[in-house]
Amino acid sequence: MPVVRGPKDDNSIKYAETHLIPFTDHSGRPARVVFHGLEIQPLLPQLFMLAIYFTHADATPDNVDTKELLDAVHYNKNYTPNFRLELFFLPGAIEDDCIAHYRGEKAARGTYDAQIDALDNPATTTFTAMDSPPSAGTIPEGGSLPGMVPSYAGGEYVCFDELSFICPEKNWSDGDQAMWCIRFDLVGPERYKMIFEGLLELEETPPSKIADWIPINDKSPSYCEDDPTVSETIFDAMHAQKETTGAPFYQASSSGWVCW
Repeated sequence: MPVVRGPKDDNSIKYAETHLIPFTDHSGRPARVVFHGLEIQPLLPQLFMLAIYFTHADATPDNVDTKELLDAVHYNKNYTPNFRLELFFLPGAIEDDCIAHYRGEKAARGTYDAQIDALDNPATTTFTAMDSPPSAGTIPEGGSLPGMVPSYAGGEYVCFDELSFICPEKNWSDGDQAMWCIRFDLVGPERYKMIFEGLLELEETPPSKIADWIPINDKSPSYCEDDPTVSETIFDAMHAQKETTGAPFYQASSSGWVCW
């Protein structure tokens, strides 16, 4: 249920900053959303998101430089990040634990298609109105975080619906400054044919998941020339869907939505 009547993105001078929203995930654990947005809209994150799991034995939100992480994984510094990060903390978890958690979170919250539908069909959407400016970090009654990405399938990894990252360190800036990039949940032969409009068929079954250890960016100690990075992976995934999520986000922002 969207919350509206907040400050609008009008033609006045706009100031942007990095925002942090604490929340509780579907399993009752503390989690964080971090994104870059207008100063007057601290509760309106972008629709496109990436999940990062912290699995160190001492993994907690307090041990992570959250806002700096957003900058570290932002590939094109000429533009502000038009995605959000969702950070989850599963001390001692293994890869399959993170995958199971991701699926559970997506099942609980759905996808951002629901938010786009609310924008496209205002007559059938129930809105909650508020007249006072929103408080940073606190989702008002009636509001919610946006849903998750319906599918990351595309490009070289068209066979996989899901994408997430796993950081085994207490803080992302520790150690090699690298993460596991996990792709999972096969699209299957029928979806594959739909994606390529019947022009290609899935000739052989790919592995059920792919895990690659990659540096966060080209400043990471472990980086070697031409290495794929977390920042590039996010950029490529986001670029493929920018037309899907960018316009709806701008519409919500310019219409004075407080949160989704």
